[in-house]
Amino acid sequence: MNTKSFFTILLLIGCSLTGFAAHNLAGEITYKKVYPNNPANHEFEITVNTQHTASSSEDRPYLYILYGDEEQNAALDSIERIEFFILSEIKYCTYKSFHTYPGQGEFFIQMEDPNRSGGILNMEESISEPFFLESKLSITGDAVATNENSVVLLNSTVPSACIDETWTFNAAAFDVDGDSLVYELVPCKGAGGQEINSWSLPDQIPGFTYNGDIYLYTDGTIFWEIPLIMGSYSFALKVTEYNSQGVEVGYVIKDFTVVVETCSEPPAEFSESIQDISVYPWTEIELELLLEDVIPNLAMTASGGPLTDMYNTASFEVSTEVDQVIGTFNWTPNTGDVRDQPYLVVFNSLADGVGGEGTEVVQITVLDPGENSIRSIESSRINVFPNPTSNSVTLEMEGVEGQEYNLYNSLGEMLISGSVTQKSQVIDISSLSANVYFLGIENNVIRLVKTD
Repeated sequence: MNTKSFFTILLLIGCSLTGFAAHNLAGEITYKKVYPNNPANHEFEITVNTQHTASSSEDRPYLYILYGDEEQNAALDSIERIEFFILSEIKYCTYKSFHTYPGQGEFFIQMEDPNRSGGILNMEESISEPFFLESKLSITGDAVATNENSVVLLNSTVPSACIDETWTFNAAAFDVDGDSLVYELVPCKGAGGQEINSWSLPDQIPGFTYNGDIYLYTDGTIFWEIPLIMGSYSFALKVTEYNSQGVEVGYVIKDFTVVVETCSEPPAEFSESIQDISVYPWTEIELELLLEDVIPNLAMTASGGPLTDMYNTASFEVSTEVDQVIGTFNWTPNTGDVRDQPYLVVFNSLADGVGGEGTEVVQITVLDPGENSIRSIESSRINVFPNPTSNSVTLEMEGVEGQEYNLYNSLGEMLISGSVTQKSQVIDISSLSANVYFLGIENNVIRLVKTD
């Protein structure tokens, strides 16, 4: 069944379900490779947020999905909900399925549901507009040009904004493949994947008075400078991946709703901004974030690539004191975390589980130590020889007695550790197999080659 026929059926179904709309607030489609030796096999996940105040007959235990190839069948291509939870009258739903493509090509993965949330100010009759999600997957014979995994959007909060106060939001996009990411604000899509003609950016609504200015930064942060008109607005954020050769390999479009309302308290902003960071492996990163003069039920969250299943996963701990909320982020990346593109970490202040009140974004780049390179505050203080070596290595240092040293393999597993007790320290590595290892000492990383 072709795409046109599929969506014709959906629209007919939608006509009978208009009174039972799911009132979709937000969603996106992501995918990942599941069988390493077969690039055609992928797992798909649809994340959808709906208004929980809708009746039980509006529930969606299944959704339809188009995988974008000729093998699809609208009667069979359904995707099952595997979990959901409810928070602040919003239902967070996750659907999953698997699909095998017949071969190479560009595939557009799509989902259409009869209705989006009603009362959206930046489109006409929004409750009559279907809610449409789309992502793109490229499969080629070139391993570099094949997009094995889409980005995932790790910031799952449903953003809200306070009238007459600045608003920021970052979806915390993370691509495990390390591709370069480019962000765009694009028109929301409706029936059959067509752009909704009546949609406009919230700061460009025809006939409206001034409603603040909206900016999109290169790290994916959306900044709305003082929204002035209360109500609900729809955004669509497109995140496109480019490989190391600069070729587009896929994208994900997130469609989401932002509610601008009167707030009893001003937004809780972070006390200080955080600068972007560049480090070498085995350098400890500690960031402390502070919210002062807090409002009731205030919390702080963090999301981003380092907090997922990395080689060495970061931690984030929150403590609440009198008139303060303190968040502490710790991460010590290792060589498996080295990549050209930075890791994005997004910190949010939340009131009653709703975000958009305060956002802080930091980009962390993990640098490649390179051939026998040393990252050091004063690299001349440390000399390592012989390198390569077969049995032992000698460290000559000044002023670092008492420091700890650790020897790691390429997976970040610590194999040897000890303390520096003299200016010329010998480390026995004769029991190790021939390979490349990394010696960490006093925020320095030394690439060490062990021979037979």
